[in-house]
Amino acid sequence: MKKLISKVLSLVLALAFVFSLAACGGAPSSAPAASGSAPASGSEPAAPADPTTLKVYTWWDVTKFEHLQKMQQDFEAANPDIKLEFVTIPSKYADTMVTKLAGGEIPDVMMLAMDQVPRYALNGMLLPLDDLASQEYKDALYPVVKDALTVNGTMYAAARDVTPKVMYLLSLIHISEPTRQAEISYAVFCLKKKKKKQKPS
Repeated sequence: MKKLISKVLSLVLALAFVFSLAACGGAPSSAPAASGSAPASGSEPAAPADPTTLKVYTWWDVTKFEHLQKMQQDFEAANPDIKLEFVTIPSKYADTMVTKLAGGEIPDVMMLAMDQVPRYALNGMLLPLDDLASQEYKDALYPVVKDALTVNGTMYAAARDVTPKVMYLLSLIHISEPTRQAEISYAVFCLKKKKKKQKPS
């Protein structure tokens, strides 16, 4: 089971979203059945077990993005014992997922906005990833990103990408990279004030 979860984490990282493993889930959708006894000597080899199907919930329609389709193909080729089933929730995603989880509809992997990670983690809806994510991955994260993925010292999600756009804008007002919400709010205030001064009279 831990091997399967490790493969799921590799999927989480490959998806390049902010993804988490949902907690309280039962067995994967199509987990192979355990054999009760070893095959008798000289008997025919057992047929290959059916692949495990993992449900991945997202607000993107994977059928419309070639790079996501390729990601799925590459992952399934590297892990022939796993098949991915994407479920798209196109609107009101965060609230819809809370309702689904409360009703017992548990995804194996789910997409989350970074600001939603604490909401889900504190309500016991996510599995901790500390024992699954490599130290190399953790060390590669910017502190502000690691903070967003961590709740009360426990890592609950894997990051998407980090954009330099905000950092570029902050350089215009001589503010270093913010790491907390208050600093970001102050930076936005300074940007608005600077833009207002630049408007013609």
